[in-house]
Amino acid sequence: MSGLRIWKGDLSGGLATALVAVLFASSGTVYAQKDKHTTSTAPARSAAHSAAPAASHPAGGHTVTPGNTGNRGGVSSGNTGRGPVPSGNTGRGPVPNNNAGRGSLPSNNAGRGTVPNNNAGRGSFPNNNAGRGTAPNNNTGRSFGTNNNAGRSTVPNNSAGRGPVPNNSTGRSFGTNNNAGRGPVPNNSAGRSFGSNNAGRGPRPEFHGSNGSSARFAPSGRPTVVRTHGGATIIHAPSGARRIEVVRPGGRVIVTNGAGHGYMQRPINVRGHAFVQRTYYVNGAAYPRYYRPYSYRGIAFNVYTPVRFYSPRFYAWGYTPWARPVYYNFGWSVHPWYGFYGGYFSPYPYYAAPNYWLTDYLLANALQEAYQERQDAAAAAQAGYNPSGQVALSPRVKDLVAAEVQRQLAVERAESQNPGQAMTASNGAPPILADNNPHVFVVGSSLIANTGGQECALTHGDVLQLNPAPSSDPNFANVQVLASKGQDCPAGNLVPVQLTDLQEMQNHMRETMDQGLGEMQTRQGQGGLPTIEVAMRSQTAAPYAADLPPAEANAADELRQQAQEANRQEQDVLGQAGQGAPPSGSAGPVTIEIGQSIADVVARMGQPARVADLGQKKTYFYKDMKVVFVNGRVSDVQ
Repeated sequence: MSGLRIWKGDLSGGLATALVAVLFASSGTVYAQKDKHTTSTAPARSAAHSAAPAASHPAGGHTVTPGNTGNRGGVSSGNTGRGPVPSGNTGRGPVPNNNAGRGSLPSNNAGRGTVPNNNAGRGSFPNNNAGRGTAPNNNTGRSFGTNNNAGRSTVPNNSAGRGPVPNNSTGRSFGTNNNAGRGPVPNNSAGRSFGSNNAGRGPRPEFHGSNGSSARFAPSGRPTVVRTHGGATIIHAPSGARRIEVVRPGGRVIVTNGAGHGYMQRPINVRGHAFVQRTYYVNGAAYPRYYRPYSYRGIAFNVYTPVRFYSPRFYAWGYTPWARPVYYNFGWSVHPWYGFYGGYFSPYPYYAAPNYWLTDYLLANALQEAYQERQDAAAAAQAGYNPSGQVALSPRVKDLVAAEVQRQLAVERAESQNPGQAMTASNGAPPILADNNPHVFVVGSSLIANTGGQECALTHGDVLQLNPAPSSDPNFANVQVLASKGQDCPAGNLVPVQLTDLQEMQNHMRETMDQGLGEMQTRQGQGGLPTIEVAMRSQTAAPYAADLPPAEANAADELRQQAQEANRQEQDVLGQAGQGAPPSGSAGPVTIEIGQSIADVVARMGQPARVADLGQKKTYFYKDMKVVFVNGRVSDVQ
């Protein structure tokens, strides 16, 4: 028995010793943990939270989706529904963990503030995008049309507190509407104004109203693309010019500006063959143009079709070098457009071949149209377009345009030898893609391109070149900006543009080229132009020309009515968005031109609100613009 008592005593002593050792070790651990919490700083947030990487998603219907939200609802943290103290000790009393004595900061959230969850420091809306700055776009690097929601604009949900709300339109260009006949595109965002929680962070980039209406805004707050409940898409260029496009049932399309200058389009049938007719109305004159339809990859193209052809020899003459340089003066220097775009365009000092002469003719025609568009906008300089910022077209870029003119002359020469081919609709690639050439384009109408999450404009006279890198969207092609004016997309940028818009640019080039060839025939032997052989002066009507209908008689009235209706609808949309509607241009716009005197401007505009007098340079400030005079004549309008 004594031995048993001794053994029990030894056992009790050993257990006591072990218990003391454990308590000392536990105490050391507690103090070590306490020291660790009181001396170390919170680890730096990983790069994944400071700058979200671009997400890569397959093509499909995507909206802007905040990262890692899944179906968790508005609070996208790992602590959803756990209450304010997210530890595993819920219900154990006022001290909800076993770390008594550690201070007021429970669990592993030391240094994270009073909100002990994984969203510490992320702002009042605890989602996983806190701290990322501008909300990332899951379509970064994509070209336009990588989803089936083209034209719906973006629905950036769950993004409160992220800063300006981006859009799903990265890489989009707005101009040609591929939804012809589909009617207004519905959306689930009626009445919602996105970015409204961004007080003090600049204007919201997008608004969605009722009946499918929407508006997109530049960082300055200026509208860039407005879609009305009546189906109109209105493009705003930096110069203040506006382009209105309406697609109606039956293939009817109306494209106009605020002053009613533009065209009406309709499908026609000639001897059982499909054609497309446009009736243009500009400066009081109506004239028709004709196109043949192409269908490629499910995309409908309209390709310019001449109604007359010159002789094959004359087309070849158009790109054959002249025996000696030709010095020719177009007489543009007296026209306001030429002074306005003088920093961007200047003619060749002489012409080595007819295609160089046609290049200047083409570029000048585009800039004249740009200037007219600016004048047709009610307050032409309302957007603050500054022509002094123009970068001159380089000789290299102009030579690339001249080479493209030569290519198009060769194409039309081949067509002139087989004019009946236009009677057959084609399902092959349109001309801009058929020959795999890096075609050069001169922009012939205002577009809004979107690349890298930033919008920029392309307007009349900008120069683009097809890039061989394929777009991820078959509706688009990547083009490089070779030259641009003022606030347009900067030269050197790679932007995606719809294939249909590129075809329209080539159509415009072909139409202007044909007009220029006619002028060369008329002016041959004058002003320094060489005389053209009699055999090369002939013109032959296309075999289908006699059956083509004339220009539509009601074009002027219908274009004007459509412009007025679109103006009213746009004012409604911008009113809902809380923005001032731009002047409609339908109430007799005041025209201020380069070279006008101070008296001319005051007679049209009235006395200015104030004047800045710097001697030879004077600036008159009006409500919506300022007019700059140098030596008593208008030199700039801003």
